[in-house]
Amino acid sequence: MKEQQLLTKGMGEPPGGIRHYNLSDGTRTFKPNTLGSELVSDMKLVSKNIFVKSKGNALTSEDFADFIKKNEISEFYIAGADAIACVKSTVFNMCKENYIVTVLSDCITSYDKRKIDEMLNYYKKNGSKILTINRTTQ
Repeated sequence: MKEQQLLTKGMGEPPGGIRHYNLSDGTRTFKPNTLGSELVSDMKLVSKNIFVKSKGNALTSEDFADFIKKNEISEFYIAGADAIACVKSTVFNMCKENYIVTVLSDCITSYDKRKIDEMLNYYKKNGSKILTINRTTQ
């Protein structure tokens, strides 16, 4: 599973993405420049605004947090893996900070796909909208 998360909609700034690098000792997944740490090839990148985080919540990336503050970005479209870990933490914390958050239900995945519906309910309960990628362009 590849780690990818976060599309932003902002004041003239193009969308951005977040890579997750697991920097903890003793772990094997999501190490920098390893299989799984790269952005998914299916995603059309229209920006070079790619940030790195080492914890689940995207807001823990200082560069990303500075970028969204500087560019007054308040609305986010979330795509990524893993729905029960990084996506969950990012959605929860963004909603808690009163950002407008939309999870793209057809753009998330999980190691345990049986839990995706449960996570979609969790995201909605915590203040996120749920849409499919096609619904965002209508």
